[in-house]
Amino acid sequence: MVLVLPLVKLLTVIPVKASTYPDSRSYVRLGSWMDFSLTSLDGSSLRPWGVTAWLALWPGEPGIVIGHALLSAVAWGALALAVAGLVDNPVVRRGVAASLVLIACTAQIASWDSVILGESVSLSTGILALAALVWLVRDPGWSRAGLFAAAALWFAMTRPNVFPVLVGWALSLVLVGILRRRVVVWAVAAALVVFSGYSYAYNIGSDAAWTAAYGASRTTVSLAYPIGPWNPSSRQILADLRKSNAPRCMFGGVGQNGAVVGGGMTWVTRTVAKCPAMNTWATDNWQRWYLNWLVTHPAATMGIIVSQVPYSLAPTIWGTVAAATPNSVAQLYLGTPDLPQDAHPTQSYHVQPLILWLLGAVVLAIAGARRRLWRASPWPVDLALAGSLVGSMVSVLSSALLIQTAPFEVAQESLASACIITAAAVSAVAVGLDRVLTPRRDARAGRRAEAHPA
Repeated sequence: MVLVLPLVKLLTVIPVKASTYPDSRSYVRLGSWMDFSLTSLDGSSLRPWGVTAWLALWPGEPGIVIGHALLSAVAWGALALAVAGLVDNPVVRRGVAASLVLIACTAQIASWDSVILGESVSLSTGILALAALVWLVRDPGWSRAGLFAAAALWFAMTRPNVFPVLVGWALSLVLVGILRRRVVVWAVAAALVVFSGYSYAYNIGSDAAWTAAYGASRTTVSLAYPIGPWNPSSRQILADLRKSNAPRCMFGGVGQNGAVVGGGMTWVTRTVAKCPAMNTWATDNWQRWYLNWLVTHPAATMGIIVSQVPYSLAPTIWGTVAAATPNSVAQLYLGTPDLPQDAHPTQSYHVQPLILWLLGAVVLAIAGARRRLWRASPWPVDLALAGSLVGSMVSVLSSALLIQTAPFEVAQESLASACIITAAAVSAVAVGLDRVLTPRRDARAGRRAEAHPA
């Protein structure tokens, strides 16, 4: 099944036309090939180099779509093989491999391969890094560490909001390092912290490139979302913002209900053109001011989270592919309803399948602990999967708090993190099932020794 995944992915995207959007031109010069003029290593470009360099390698939009599909096939296939290699029970092993391959073929995943934006690369590199992490913690070594570090760095440089996932991986590796006392694990954990800092600094540094291109920094653009119509606390945020030292001229295009006039990016560019002080103030102060506001208004912060996270965890369908996996199968894992492609959703999102997978993983972990089945089982993998879940959820929460917009765009912001959560949950269920159904021989011997001491 894993071997045919690249073919299935290619057959899915080859018949369709690439989907481009206004933002596509900030990632790649459409119709070009090997043009790296939009790529920088120091934040002097609009988008992270993990996406722009990859897109530049492929000839034109059709080539980019094929590249997306192949990268996705490699990532999901690698994860399927890595997790299946942990499982002794043949039924569980085949089941988890099939599940991960099927997820890769759903419309919620495959449709992004035809979109000329950064989401497909971010999603695929995140899954690839997760596969490399599982492979690393099974048997730590410098070659495996190098492979994982390369994948993690690539993933870190695909979107501004994914660095919390690396922090989660670093924490899990710290625990593995303490318990296994392996220098290589400590070294990789330290590298992940450095990568996270680099990713954060890179994206803060891109403010100058955004100002040069749009007249407003990336930080200034982000101000429009919390005071926009999709944030349930926008009126309260706007009222408190008016009391700050922000320039008065920046409030001219904001209604009393907190809704910006003309949409987020449009409002920012129009307002900055009339009020240049807005860009200066927001670039220097907005993130600090808004973080302080969130901390001092916990009830409102929780309200924003509750209103946005269900959308963040439910991948939407963009692009124009006909997915190989039917919706009835996709909803076993992702739970998102059947949505019109490239349109606002007409149904409510639901994340019950993801919740059930997470509950299943927890129940199986508790069952394994109660039956003392952790001895000689792949517990470092459990730590790695737990770190993936925690780090990805922090990434989802941060995205929900920073960007509130139409539901299908909220899902776009957290696509990679949501898919890592899904893949890690499915993998954790497989590992837990295998632990319960197929106890390791030396674990059984250990229990017998405890029951009948010499």
